[in-house]
Amino acid sequence: MNQWKWYVYIIECKDGTYYTGMTWKPDLRYDQHLSGLGGVYTAKHGVKKMAYIEEHEEIEAARTREKQIKGWGQKKKRKLISGQWGEIVVVFCLVALDVLDSLLLRLRLAVARSNNNILED
Repeated sequence: MNQWKWYVYIIECKDGTYYTGMTWKPDLRYDQHLSGLGGVYTAKHGVKKMAYIEEHEEIEAARTREKQIKGWGQKKKRKLISGQWGEIVVVFCLVALDVLDSLLLRLRLAVARSNNNILED
C-alpha cells in the first residue's frame, strides 16, 4: 500500500513576502496559487516562485512544521530558504557538544575527588 507524502512549502510572493502552506500534491497546489485560487494571501500578493519545500511521511508532522514556520518572521524564513538556518543549527549543536563535554569532564573530576576523599577518610 502506498503511503501518502505530505509537503510543507514556502512561496515567495511578488512583494518579497512569504506564504507557507501544506499539501499532498505540491505541483497542483502551486498551480492553484499561480491561478489565484490557492489562497487569499497569494492572490493578493502575487506568486513569484516556489522558494522552499520539504517532505514529511506523517500529516501531523507536516501540520506541526507548517505551524512552526508560519510563526516565524520573514528574516528567519529567508534563512531557512537559503540554507543558513541549517548551518546555524549545526553550529549551535557543535557549541552545545563542546559545553556538554566540558560539563562531563567537570563531573568526572568531581566524582574522582569525591572518591579520593572517601578513600582517605
